[in-house]
Amino acid sequence: MPRFRVLIQGESADPEADWFGFYATRDHDANSEADAETIAIRAIREDWTKGGGLRLTRALACWRPMPWQPQMKAGCSFYTNFAEAQAEALSIETEAANAPSEVRALKP
Repeated sequence: MPRFRVLIQGESADPEADWFGFYATRDHDANSEADAETIAIRAIREDWTKGGGLRLTRALACWRPMPWQPQMKAGCSFYTNFAEAQAEALSIETEAANAPSEVRALKP
């Protein structure tokens, strides 16, 4: 079964939180990109323990990593506003090997 790498964006449901949203990259074995995105989003939602939960969780990109690339370690990059979000997304994309060349624009 092929391995896919999924870039996920989520937003806090808690208006009092000191962060607005986050990005996370997760690796999952799946039959297709769509299945990998579904698995990754479900895993993030199930594992989420911060604040009042998540208002939005979506997959921004999905790709097949090169066979020699190690599996991504779990973690999140948090942001406090959309300008910071765009900068963080580009930073993650630059660091992720074989990542897509563009990150979809976020709508405030």
